[in-house]
Amino acid sequence: WQTVQHYSWKTGQQPNKLDLVEKLFVALNSRDPSQVTKLYAPGAILVTAEKTIAGSEAIGQWHKKLYQDYPGVVFSLNGQNAKTGVRHFTWKAQSPRGLVKNGSDTLGVVNDQIVYHYRYFTVSPV
Repeated sequence: WQTVQHYSWKTGQQPNKLDLVEKLFVALNSRDPSQVTKLYAPGAILVTAEKTIAGSEAIGQWHKKLYQDYPGVVFSLNGQNAKTGVRHFTWKAQSPRGLVKNGSDTLGVVNDQIVYHYRYFTVSPV
């Protein structure tokens, strides 16, 4: 029995590994800009309706302000479409200060890091 018990069975399945978009939502919901920043390449850019932010450090600062403006925000992934090097996803978010129902983002991905991020959303009052 011990031989069978300690045998390394190969099931053909890999451990449950989160996709980059799923990792991003875990990081966003941590409300810790450093967790978000880890997913971006050093020279990454984030494009929003207001401006373009260059560099992972500046992207972290943008998220820090987001968390200050919308304390307690919770992000939810609605759906995603993945192709090699590109991820598109829709999302929503809610905080006591605002609601997003139409989040729509596109990521450019190289070596499992975000190099380009286009983010679209509008905030409605709660």
